[in-house]
Amino acid sequence: MNQTIEEPIGRRQFIERAILSIFGAIGLLLAPPIISYILSPVSRIRDDLAQSTQWAPIAPVSEMESIGNLPRTFNVSYRVKEGWRTRETSRQVYAVRKGDQLVLFSTFCTHLGCPTAWDNAKKMIVCPCHGGLYNNFGEVIGGPPPRNLASLEYKVENGVVYLKNPAAVYEVGWKDPRKSI
Repeated sequence: MNQTIEEPIGRRQFIERAILSIFGAIGLLLAPPIISYILSPVSRIRDDLAQSTQWAPIAPVSEMESIGNLPRTFNVSYRVKEGWRTRETSRQVYAVRKGDQLVLFSTFCTHLGCPTAWDNAKKMIVCPCHGGLYNNFGEVIGGPPPRNLASLEYKVENGVVYLKNPAAVYEVGWKDPRKSI
């Protein structure tokens, strides 16, 4: 029988293997965060696309049918992703009937983005910041606002009215004056 005798590992080989093992372990520990950092723009784009087509329920159709030609506010709850966390928030929108058609529009003034309110005594939507006045359909009738309140897209599905992109309600209804040039 032929037996081979292994020579003991020398000090130099031992230190080489130990250093390579340590660097290998460090590399394995750092690989996942580095790879996720490199691929994060791809997932961020996917999340932004998913959030840009978000539909949030407003109210059942039966509740919307009782709305007249005076605007009524509805709270719309939706999820928004901020950095690494997702939270539940809400916005208000106006709903009104124009003839037999339902119209939804933003509650933010088109002048500087202040929240507006329905004034029942004056029978108009009033912006308390700079005196913007809108009629019951969100059309400008006085003050500094440059355009009507923003109309919002909605759909009816399974007996419920859904608002498209509730996170963009503020952005749609307000144009930053610093970016107008």
